[in-house]
Amino acid sequence: MNKQKTLIFSLSAMLFLTVSFLVYSWVEPTTTMPGSYTAPINTSGTAQTKTGEFGASSFIDADDSDYYINPSGSSVVSGKIVMEDSTASADTSTTVATKGYVDTEISRVESIVTGAQPLVNGAHVQSECVSIGGTVTASDVALSLCKIIASTCPSGWTQYKNYSATTSNSCSTGYSTC
Repeated sequence: MNKQKTLIFSLSAMLFLTVSFLVYSWVEPTTTMPGSYTAPINTSGTAQTKTGEFGASSFIDADDSDYYINPSGSSVVSGKIVMEDSTASADTSTTVATKGYVDTEISRVESIVTGAQPLVNGAHVQSECVSIGGTVTASDVALSLCKIIASTCPSGWTQYKNYSATTSNSCSTGYSTC
C-alpha cells in the first residue's frame, strides 16, 4: 500500500509540475511579427487603422447590401458624396453631381432659353405669354407672371390674385395669368 501511495503522490507531483510548466512558461512575444505574416482585419466594433493599401473587389454597405462601391465597375450609393475642393478656401466643400441632377438642371436651363418656364399657376408658360402680346414680369413668388394690357383677360387666362394696373383697361396676369 505504501508503494501505491508513493506512486500516486509521484504521479500527482509530476502532473502538477507539467501543468505549472505549461501555464507559467508562456511569454508574450517582444518582437514584431515575421514579414510573411499578414495581420487579420479587426472584426470588432473597435476602429482599425491601416497604413498601406487596402484592396477588395467591392465594398458593401453593412446596413444595406443594395448599396456598394465597386472600384472597377458600377457603384450604387445613397445620400450625398461630398468632396473637399483643394483649390477652394478651407471651409468650402462641394457635393458631387449625379447624372440625374445634371439632366434636371439642363432641362431647367433649356426651358428658360425656349420660354417653356412655367408662370405662377403652372397653366401657362412664358412663351405663351409673349405670343399673346404679354410681358413676363416678376411676381410676389418665385415664378413670373404675364402682364397683359387689355380690358379683359384673353380666353383661357385668369387674373392673378388682385394684380392689375391703375387704369381700367389693364390686366396683369399670373396664375393662369391676366
